[in-house]
Amino acid sequence: MPEQTGEHANPKKWLIFPLEIVERELSGKLLICDEALRRGWGCIIGTKQAVRESLDHLPPGVVFLKSIIISELNYMQMFREKGHKLACLDEEGLIQNNLPHMVSVRATAQTLAALDSFLLWGTVQRNAFAEKYPDQSGKFHVAGNPRADLWGKEKYRALEEEAVQSLTKEYGDYFIIPTSFGQHNHFMGKGGALSIYKVDKMLTQEYYDFQVAYGAYVKNIYKGFIDLIDPLSREFPDMNIIIRPHPSENRKPWDELAKKYKNVHVVFSGNVTPWLLAAKAIIHCGSTTAVEGHLLGRPVISYCRGHSDPTYDLEVPAHASVNVTKAEDVFKILHDIIDGKDINAHYPEIAEGHEWLKGWIDNMDSYESAYRIMDILDGLSVTPASYDAVPIPVEERSSFKEAIWSALRPLEFIPVIKDILPFRISQGLRSRRYGKSKTKDIDASFAQDYLSGLATLNDGKNADIKLLRKNLVVIE
Repeated sequence: MPEQTGEHANPKKWLIFPLEIVERELSGKLLICDEALRRGWGCIIGTKQAVRESLDHLPPGVVFLKSIIISELNYMQMFREKGHKLACLDEEGLIQNNLPHMVSVRATAQTLAALDSFLLWGTVQRNAFAEKYPDQSGKFHVAGNPRADLWGKEKYRALEEEAVQSLTKEYGDYFIIPTSFGQHNHFMGKGGALSIYKVDKMLTQEYYDFQVAYGAYVKNIYKGFIDLIDPLSREFPDMNIIIRPHPSENRKPWDELAKKYKNVHVVFSGNVTPWLLAAKAIIHCGSTTAVEGHLLGRPVISYCRGHSDPTYDLEVPAHASVNVTKAEDVFKILHDIIDGKDINAHYPEIAEGHEWLKGWIDNMDSYESAYRIMDILDGLSVTPASYDAVPIPVEERSSFKEAIWSALRPLEFIPVIKDILPFRISQGLRSRRYGKSKTKDIDASFAQDYLSGLATLNDGKNADIKLLRKNLVVIE
């Protein structure tokens, strides 16, 4: 590591956040950073690619990972070799339809061995991981999630007011449909979700069979929403309908469908929170945004067409919702909402679901996850390091491996050839395209404004953000 001198050379502990889905992860990480700054830490936030490419130019500290699935092991070992501590709060460790499989997939003995601290959303997950990996249980900590802090604490809604007003001005009154049907309608095409599991060696034969059957279940739900759009558009001609595809999904079918209706729009931009706050209602089946909408106090309807199947149902978002299986019941609830009925008070299952969720999301109703996380990280043995925040040179040359992938990329679009490509090549090409689709740029000005807002709300210190390179910022 180069010698660090100059303006920012005073030693401090450093917290490094590699982000995968910026829209989902950035705000929560900024809340942790707000608390870290209060405790004298510095923060570095970037996309996974920017952090990886800049590793030789970063100070040793705690790398805060968003997952430790087996495919992350090489990435983790790379940080270890540079002297970093590793902590993880699994951003996808909340929604599941099979808790034992989630435990076996979201972590392995190898990745846990490379980790210093594993933070869990709630006690349910913590107990499940401790049962599976008792020898690693000392690393498991119940921490909640800072995203839930932002959803549930009313004061933080002030951070979204400007965006809410902008959305209301552009779209007026609307319902929002956050989709979550990647198991059937995947960005990488038919079988895309299963192919990821296969390449990452995350499937037993038993669970492969389960996922195939689950795909058929999701197909029915997906088609239920496709079929819902026409009558929904006609039933509420003065309302706009916003379809927000999940990052894992192929949005083309939704775009084609929306062309048929003046009041249907397919939009994926920015953090979902202001979209939920501005919506009259949220309609979903199995979406994490149901939990966010519930904690934001919004009306949430779970519409899983035709039937409820406990084998495949995603119980966490269901407990955050009024649950129906018929389109006419969706319409009835929407009319009640438009007429001013508070469905969260009207349906007892909402209050009952809120209590049930407390086992899955710690700190609900107190919303102090950021404090809990920093207490845990303060307990790690981290050596303060000096760091001079100067621009990091970007290496324009790609690796030999990436050059090969770039040369192969055109083959993916030649019909005769793409069908005969070996699986690992076709999968590699699709996964690279998929990864780029999920990773958006980090807006340093947004981060600065958001942190300033947090500092005002939390009586903290204003932060100074500097751009180290594209998609990598230092915050002190």
